[in-house]
Amino acid sequence: MNANIEDKFEFLEKCSEIFQTKRMGHVTGPIQPQNSVLGLYEMIRNCFKDDFEMVELGSFEGTSTILFSLFAKKVWSVDCYSYHIPPTGRIPEMDEMFIKAEETFIARTANIDNIIKIRKT
Repeated sequence: MNANIEDKFEFLEKCSEIFQTKRMGHVTGPIQPQNSVLGLYEMIRNCFKDDFEMVELGSFEGTSTILFSLFAKKVWSVDCYSYHIPPTGRIPEMDEMFIKAEETFIARTANIDNIIKIRKT
């Protein structure tokens, strides 16, 4: 790893609060380690290499996307910001949740130049 990436890891290791950040905020119940920022951080530490480029399928509010962007050369973030509509019709609460999630993603990633947002299935 180059010094810049090592500096990022060192900085993140000092930021214990970020590791407690809950991903998938729409999920209720106890969060599993693989759905925490700490779990992603461990994956990045073990798997990412210099000049790593990636596609993230399902970015929701962008918590994991931002973490990936710190260590990947480029992140293509793909999310449809929708859900399977049941036979009974659209669910207003679900519509609102996905609208808010996309707005949050856009606000959080507005100044990060290595994230490419793709709104598709």
